[in-house]
Amino acid sequence: MIWAVLMAGGLGSRLWPLSRRGLPKQLLPLDGDQTLLQEAVDGLAGLVPPARILVVTGPHLAEEVRRQLPDLPDENVLIEPTARSTLPCALWGSAVAWGRGAELVVVLPTDQRVSPRGAWVEALELAAGAARGGALALVGVRPDRPETGFGWISAGEPLVGGGRAVRGFVEKPPLPQAEALLAEGALWNGGIFAWRPADLAARVEARFPGGGAAMEALAAGVQVREVWEQLPATSVDRGLLEGAEGLAVVEGQFSWRDLGSWGALGEVLPEVSEGRALAEETVSIDAQGLVIHAPGRLVATLGVRDLVVVDTGDALLVCAKDQLTRLPELLEQLGPRWR
Repeated sequence: MIWAVLMAGGLGSRLWPLSRRGLPKQLLPLDGDQTLLQEAVDGLAGLVPPARILVVTGPHLAEEVRRQLPDLPDENVLIEPTARSTLPCALWGSAVAWGRGAELVVVLPTDQRVSPRGAWVEALELAAGAARGGALALVGVRPDRPETGFGWISAGEPLVGGGRAVRGFVEKPPLPQAEALLAEGALWNGGIFAWRPADLAARVEARFPGGGAAMEALAAGVQVREVWEQLPATSVDRGLLEGAEGLAVVEGQFSWRDLGSWGALGEVLPEVSEGRALAEETVSIDAQGLVIHAPGRLVATLGVRDLVVVDTGDALLVCAKDQLTRLPELLEQLGPRWR
């Protein structure tokens, strides 16, 4: 019986000023009617029903999560006491599912877009099959370019239980290394995992003494606040998977977009003469390479190149594309009121 854990915390600072602490990217309809969280839940249809979907989020977002997912039982919204990266989130969700009878758990982010749905479900089923053999499994994404902004998974020989052995991880490589990874058949790391909860607890206990026991306590019904600080505050990749043995990766045969930044979101906005835009109207003279997000606004541009322009009514961002990675610096200067 497969359960799903959706990680829906985080600030989404790379999509400021659209994404804010009170309403981050996963709760926004970025370019359509559905939010990314709703898309993630719908994408599981046919594999995991709402009764077996757990959403882990922050206390300030829980009410909005419930509003957006009315078919999800209230007790399936898990509210983190504090934000402590992705591994505690994944461990807690997996432990709760374990305590409710889960044999397998898939863990997913909520800032991605995948299609078609059938290929997405098939990839999750393949990862679950590899996990049944005792592996901690990942879904890798077939790359279409030597991307330097993503993590990569180097895959080895086929495994009996399904998938291929993981030889290693490379985080945001320089272009020559990304080109070599693309040539060797490496995959993008989409942060999508599958495992048996008992296997996960054993791995965590071996690496972080006390962490696996805390997970078992959560499965038995102990309140999260009693053991939350015993869970390692790190990411799944760095804290648990890097350097570990017994990992498997399956290759997803689907189109994948990480919509966590303006550069990525720009790839799915409607195409206009000057670039990509979501606006009431755009008029330009000698402008190109722009990303514009200003619903309900006329945006006129003249003689500019490679800019991101975002208008949310109360804030306006104008940023060179090659400076987008510095958005966290800008937020530090703006202060809490604007985050």
